[in-house]
Amino acid sequence: MGQTQTQNNPIPTTNTPTTKNTQEKQATNNRTTPINRTPTNATTNTRDITMEPADLQAIELEEQTRLDREAELAKDLAKSKIIKRTFGSSVFSNSKFDASANVNVATPNNYVLGPGDKLNLDIYGYSQANQTATVNTDGFIVLQKAGIVNVAGLNIDEAEKKKKMHYQKSI
Repeated sequence: MGQTQTQNNPIPTTNTPTTKNTQEKQATNNRTTPINRTPTNATTNTRDITMEPADLQAIELEEQTRLDREAELAKDLAKSKIIKRTFGSSVFSNSKFDASANVNVATPNNYVLGPGDKLNLDIYGYSQANQTATVNTDGFIVLQKAGIVNVAGLNIDEAEKKKKMHYQKSI
């Protein structure tokens, strides 16, 4: 009672899904020669990983650069702990400080003027004026009430004398 009986029916090949293994078996049964699945040249499956001397040198250089950067950062961190409470120390705490960042400084008297230079003119006395003049590509500046003045190739002192002379003529 409770026993089940199974029938031994042949499995149709068209309706049942087949796996790769059964397909290969069927394929070998239909062919006259079996399919050889092993590679003929065993060296094609192996990897040969060798480091050239140039590669080793590049790796060593990169590692040394990384260590140098870490040492520099540690040095900066140690300095920042020491100078932490000093007023204005944040300007100098970075070892990559660039003093040329502040370009708005007084110009030396021997500086030679050229195109693109800006001159701040403050005129005081009987008549007062304030003007900013830019040296154009031809080397001239335009002064209010005094006209055009050629300052190309002149230093600051010579340009100031020439500017005063033009203003004295116009007033």
